[in-house]
Amino acid sequence: MPIDYRAVKALGCTIAVWDGDLTGEDMQQQMIRLASDPEWPPGPRHLVDGSTLGTVVIPDPELLELLYEGTKFVKEMRVALVVRPDFFDEARPRYHRANAAFHAETFTDLDTACEYLGVSVSTVRTTIEELRSEFGQAAPD
Repeated sequence: MPIDYRAVKALGCTIAVWDGDLTGEDMQQQMIRLASDPEWPPGPRHLVDGSTLGTVVIPDPELLELLYEGTKFVKEMRVALVVRPDFFDEARPRYHRANAAFHAETFTDLDTACEYLGVSVSTVRTTIEELRSEFGQAAPD
């Protein structure tokens, strides 16, 4: 599975791993999983480890807003996307962020992303390692 996540109530954070080339269908399936998860959202923070991400088709911002509709977190939502430094090379296709609805920032290291969200780096790192091991992938160097 190219996307996996865990809702970590203790952190008030959803931690996700995005791997490889993600299609619109992959993203739509993820949105359906989130919407049907009674534990989601655990809070206003969302961290995506995209350090092994190839390309991604981000859903329409209006669909993202619908996903959070009815939760108390829309105005409080903070999203941190961690990508490798060369993700933004000129040859790579760009992705579009839905940062009009959420406070979304892109980072190239996990420590800074966790600081932005105000969450424990060690807890997040452990969760990411567990998620990656569930679909048989080691963390990138």
